Amino acid sequence: MYTGEEEQSLIVAFVHGYEAGKANKNLTDEISKILNIDYGISKPAVGWPYQVKVYSEKNNCSWVEGFKAIIQEIIFKHRTSYA
Repeated sequence: MYTGEEEQSLIVAFVHGYEAGKANKNLTDEISKILNIDYGISKPAVGWPYQVKVYSEKNNCSWVEGFKAIIQEIIFKHRTSYA
């Protein structure tokens, strides 16, 4: 599926739309949990996008690259759940 340009605002909108369609917040909760527990980046009121920003700054990468890295961790961590 072609989704166009990769940028933070489009990714955030897609993720929230995905969760709204599924009627749960498992993905954003998992993103926040990994960033908090594994990387010590707590979730402030502005939420998981800010956590991804902090992670990306610490790793000298763009927000999009940081998001992709976290999503890869989630997929590999739970890969047997999807089999």
